[in-house]
Amino acid sequence: MTKPIVRQRLGKQVSKKRTITACLFSTAAVVSAMACGSASDSSFATGSDGGSGSDDDGSGIGSGDGGGGFGKGDAGDSGKGNADSGLNACAADTQQAKLAPLDIVLMQDVSGSMWEDIGTTGTSATTSKYTAVKAALNTFTADPTSAGISIGLQYFPLFFNNIPNSCTVKSDCGASGGSCIEGACTKGSVTYCVNSGECNGGGTCTPVLRCAGDPEILCITAGDCTSNGVSGPCNQPLMRGECQGDYFAGSDPISCTPTDYAVLPVPIAMLPGAGTAIGNSLSAHIPNGLTPTYSALQGAYAAARLYSASHAGDEVAVVLSTDGIPNSGGGTGCDDVTADIEALASSALTGTPSIKTFVIGVLSPVDNTVTATNLLNGIASSGGTTAASIIGTSSTTESDFVAALQKIRGQSLPCQFALPVPDAGTPDYSKVNVVYTDSKTSTADIVPYVGALADCAADGGANGGWYYDVDPFTDSGTPSKVLLCPATCGVVQADPTGKVDVVQGCKTTTTGGGPPR
Repeated sequence: MTKPIVRQRLGKQVSKKRTITACLFSTAAVVSAMACGSASDSSFATGSDGGSGSDDDGSGIGSGDGGGGFGKGDAGDSGKGNADSGLNACAADTQQAKLAPLDIVLMQDVSGSMWEDIGTTGTSATTSKYTAVKAALNTFTADPTSAGISIGLQYFPLFFNNIPNSCTVKSDCGASGGSCIEGACTKGSVTYCVNSGECNGGGTCTPVLRCAGDPEILCITAGDCTSNGVSGPCNQPLMRGECQGDYFAGSDPISCTPTDYAVLPVPIAMLPGAGTAIGNSLSAHIPNGLTPTYSALQGAYAAARLYSASHAGDEVAVVLSTDGIPNSGGGTGCDDVTADIEALASSALTGTPSIKTFVIGVLSPVDNTVTATNLLNGIASSGGTTAASIIGTSSTTESDFVAALQKIRGQSLPCQFALPVPDAGTPDYSKVNVVYTDSKTSTADIVPYVGALADCAADGGANGGWYYDVDPFTDSGTPSKVLLCPATCGVVQADPTGKVDVVQGCKTTTTGGGPPR
């Protein structure tokens, strides 16, 4: 029999190494993470849907059983409702505008350590990190609240000469990929095979399996596992064939060429339609190789910029999904320096277009979790998203990953809304109001106008406020967008099914006790 097949421990990172598809109406500008409602769906209900406004504060916010109607308020100062009527009475227009679409480039780690078990049913490769991630991504792309988001998908590592990540026949591997490893010949000169016909000298093509104690180790017998310090039988399936050239080429053939990663195998396209292509692509890949994070992110940013060039009004973001510390083997063009990766994320954030970097880390007990967490948090912070979402390996890995994606969906949604142009032509910028309706309590609150981003903390306080992209009162400019202060934005993002209404026709509510600046 030929020498036992032992897979190199590739990718092991231990000590050694909203879109909201939303509608904005000037009278009923409903921003919902799920759907665009008609004017009748807004919080500006009439009749029995809303009660009368409070006589005490003149806010005009109703308190009837409808939970969100705007009744007629008494006269009050400019900071509390309209001086002569509630918003229902003075709102005057019903034109629609939309939030900027959200485009995501997902860079998915398929390094060898993604074979690691998540601890649900022993040590089977069928419960690997990658299996859980695949399931989570399929759940997220099918979620109705993800509809309208556009996602493109790429993997890392990639291999030189376009050697594929997996195969079913030898020809899949190409001229430089070697044999498709599904079996090993029991005798003769051909070690790896798909069938016995590839074995010289009449040998038998014996299936290659994985060690139960560490699915990164290929084996034929239990002795191949124990000889490598791995316990448990040799009984876990390969899942798919693997090209010999992926990791048996004398040196690891990892690509560190950014342009390789910039060509997305699943181009950016809108959900839910893109979900099928994403699912099929995930199924065709297997964990294999090292972790060239720097080069992968370079490619992700390039792909995002290219797409943004023809979608100028969109928000673009990169999501890095990984399970370990960068490790590219020191090949040509490779860079595993933490500071360089953080600088790359920072440059993407401050560039044009500005690209945020979200990070999801799936870390098992055998990973260097402290080092990896610090590193992934550093990338996320440099990329403008504060910290990574760190997930453990357990029975909740899949659901935790879905939750991390949902969090990213909320955080990446822009808190800026196109200002509807009324039928009359030019908006009266002193008669625009923003109202937020809490989805849990159906409470509607007028968000005060504060003038500018610099005035958010001073005027809006903990409750925030809103301002124009161009101040028409001090700059004599022409606004096109309504922007929420950070505090208000945080509240809205935490309530993806809440409503934000932009109302035209009523005197603007401010915090300063006077007319808008």
